Parts: sequence; C-alpha cells; structure tokens
Amino acid sequence: MKPSTPHNELSDWVLGIVAGETRSFRHLYDYFHRDLFRFAQHIVKSEQLAEDIVHDVFVRVWENRLKLDNSLSIKSFLFTICRNLSLNVLEKAATEARIHDEILRYFSELPVEVPLTDDYEKIAQEALTQLPPQRRQVFELAKIEGLSYQQIAQKLNISPGTVSDHIVKANRFLREYVKNNLPE
Repeated sequence: MKPSTPHNELSDWVLGIVAGETRSFRHLYDYFHRDLFRFAQHIVKSEQLAEDIVHDVFVRVWENRLKLDNSLSIKSFLFTICRNLSLNVLEKAATEARIHDEILRYFSELPVEVPLTDDYEKIAQEALTQLPPQRRQVFELAKIEGLSYQQIAQKLNISPGTVSDHIVKANRFLREYVKNNLPE
C-alpha cells in the first residue's frame, strides 16, 4: 500500500517542478507512476502501451512545468492526461483497423475474373517504394513478417505508438496510391 502524502508535500513538489528541480519531479514520478500505469493498462490492455503512455504523461508534465498551478490537484491533472493519451492510442488503433478493413473491402470488390497480374504486383511494389524508409520498414515488419507492434517497437527502438502511426499512414498512402494507379 502506498504511503499517504499530505497535500502540502504534493504542492511543494509541484512548486519544485515549476522551479526546474528534478528531485521534486522524481518524487512525483515515484509517487504516481504505479497508479498511472495501472490506470493506463486498464484502458489500453497492454503493458508496453501503458508504460509508453505513463512516460508521455511525465514528459508532458516536465515540458509544461511552467504552466503548472500548485493550487490545483496534481493527481487529477496527471490522471486526466493519462486518460486522454490512453484514449488517443485506442482511437489510433480503431482508425488503423478501419483503414485495414477499407483496403480489404476494396480488393474484395474487384471482379473475380480480374486476376492480380504482374501489373498489380508492380503497382504494389511501386507504392511501397514511395514510402519513407522507416515507414516502409515498419509496414513490412508488420504486414509481411507478421511482427506485433511491440516486437517492431523493440526491434527498431521506437514506441508502439510510433509503430501504430507509421502503419496508419502507410495504409492510407498505399490505399490512395493503388486506387489512383490501378488500370480501369
């Protein structure tokens, strides 16, 4: 069980953070990290994503430390940021799923008698070469090699959120490219 911290101490930490004291920031981090992690994990259902979200919460606190107000509840502030970032991750995942479904629906609507010829393969390869190098690498690791977002993130030393962002943008670009370049 976490020891109780009086409001004065939390307020002092906030004042210290505003003043740029890393020690106060560390106290705040140590005090709230576990609860924020559990909260984020409850929403996103992933330990790795939850850890990334909590990291982003504290990055935002530090980057915006001059705007902190010690008269307001720092706990509410932290949990609000955590909730919003968690919901953003879920929204990105839903968007990616919708784009994926649209691509599958588009290709499933092609007439059966239209074979996927070398022209289609060529268009798909051209589309892939148009992607920025890291986005292409992320896309190929996910869609061709079948790696999970967490595996890709670890392999490329980026966050799973960045992996998700690359996949969403790659899918969007590829869908448009193929749609605009398919023969009639």
